[in-house]
Amino acid sequence: MTRARVLAGFVTTINATNDLSVGIVTASSANFSGNVTIAGELTYEDVTNIDSIGIITARSDLSVGGDATFTGAAQFNGGIKDAGGSLGISGYVLKSDGADIDWVDPTTVNGLQGIQGIQGIQGIQGIQGTTGTQGIQGITGAQGAQGAQGAQGTQGIQGITGTQGTTGTQGIQGITGAQGAQGAQGTQGIQGIQGIQGILGTQGTIGATGSASLTNVSDNRIMTAVSGTTLNAEANLTFNGTHLALSGKASSNISALGNKSASFAPDFGTANNFSFTLTGNITLNNPTNITAGQSGAIFISQDGTGSRTLAFGSYWDFADGTAPTITATASSVSVLLYTCRTTTNIVTTSVLALS
Repeated sequence: MTRARVLAGFVTTINATNDLSVGIVTASSANFSGNVTIAGELTYEDVTNIDSIGIITARSDLSVGGDATFTGAAQFNGGIKDAGGSLGISGYVLKSDGADIDWVDPTTVNGLQGIQGIQGIQGIQGIQGTTGTQGIQGITGAQGAQGAQGAQGTQGIQGITGTQGTTGTQGIQGITGAQGAQGAQGTQGIQGIQGIQGILGTQGTIGATGSASLTNVSDNRIMTAVSGTTLNAEANLTFNGTHLALSGKASSNISALGNKSASFAPDFGTANNFSFTLTGNITLNNPTNITAGQSGAIFISQDGTGSRTLAFGSYWDFADGTAPTITATASSVSVLLYTCRTTTNIVTTSVLALS
């Protein structure tokens, strides 16, 4: 060592090539070509700055009471202790609250938000081109003059009404202009005089009254024939206003309806008596045009095969409500005798097995 001073006050310069053992050494500077071993503690009160070109290795703990600045990389082979003296656990991270650093479980704390990136500079907007000058509008052409409307012809004079007055000739219609002012309306023609009504003809005279003679004159007799101017009063047919009497015979025709193989309804407005032949099984439906009080007979024949059946509509009314079974023998005849009690009820009896 050179330029050192021992605080004991006895030595101002030391030149030694072997081991030197002294108390406290205070020096403005010291150069060591080999290793320096310090058995005790080297504190910041003794060393204010360590300048190392190589690596500083701490065999035990490195305790920094103030700030520690690392301008390069820092390697910690033995682990890092937090403010409580605890080493980190696998998977834990260091967290700082501004005063201390502690090992914490990253799943229980929120990570620090990253620094927001710097916003890029907006590009300069291009200069807008100048708007071109608007073209000059063309001159509007003058509107063409409107043509004058032709004069309207005068209306013809209306003919005088007689048997029928003749109608006056219609005036010639004026030529239509391109469109001008409306022409003046012509004056209305004079209405014709109504004709005189014809004279009513004389009514004809009534012809002379004819004459007629009546034979077989007697009270309540009914006229049955006219021969020229002679009227005949029937002696056997009389009517006194309430009673019609016939001293001779009376008959009603039988309406033949032919073969019947399907259900049908007889028309009571055409006759009183009917006949037909069964060629199949049928229903005698309710008749049409029934008059209350009408009566007659219906003759029903079996065909050559026989065994045809006959059913009845709801208007046909039999004793005890039981409809008869007509004779089934081939070519046999059955008869229904009826009287219309009302327009919906026909009182009926039957005569069977006629040959």
